[in-house]
Amino acid sequence: MPSLLRSIKTLKRGNLYIVPLALLFSFLLWLYVVVKAKEPFQVQIPIKNIPKGVEVFPKEVLVVGRISEKFFKEKYLNCFKAFLVWDGKRKYAKVKVIPPVPSIFVDIDSVYPPTVEVKREKENLKD
Repeated sequence: MPSLLRSIKTLKRGNLYIVPLALLFSFLLWLYVVVKAKEPFQVQIPIKNIPKGVEVFPKEVLVVGRISEKFFKEKYLNCFKAFLVWDGKRKYAKVKVIPPVPSIFVDIDSVYPPTVEVKREKENLKD
């Protein structure tokens, strides 16, 4: 018993850096496992921020990729957002997809279609 008390006192005095270091390494190991363990997903997303007087075809995009097992739930998969990136001049516009979780937890393999056709309504063409 006296040797146990002596070792506890030694730990208190000189080796206080070991506990935070062990916590840091355990957190990093957990993060590595969470990031590497991913499930494939496929989700269809409507395109947001379409300007008034403009029609977009198609109105939805299909996103295919892999997401961390922790976030492989319907509530996260329904929170993906697709935005139209268009300068107002061209016939086609790019689609940008924003995941609901940080990018280290999601790998987006493809967005189909990557570009969409943009048409102005006939009322705007008369101007």
